[in-house]
Amino acid sequence: MYLLQPLKSKRFLLAYKIKQRVDIKRIYEKIGLLPRIIIAIILGVVIGSTTPEWTVRMLATFNGISGNFLGFAIPLIIIEFIAPGIGEIA
Repeated sequence: MYLLQPLKSKRFLLAYKIKQRVDIKRIYEKIGLLPRIIIAIILGVVIGSTTPEWTVRMLATFNGISGNFLGFAIPLIIIEFIAPGIGEIA
């Protein structure tokens, strides 16, 4: 009984969880970019097919809004960087 007491302590469980996170982080760092993208696509398909329809619609709406915002903001950013260069030439 005395030997099992440290295993049940909160400090031991917290240390074990932290060690698990560090191990996952090491595994994540070893994986290259292409496998990460493939894993993300597979997870997206699995999560998208198992979640309720309203969740998928909500995420699609967010995707559309953010896409429209980027479509509006990126040309302004390009003009912001190019206009001073043209002004310095003249």
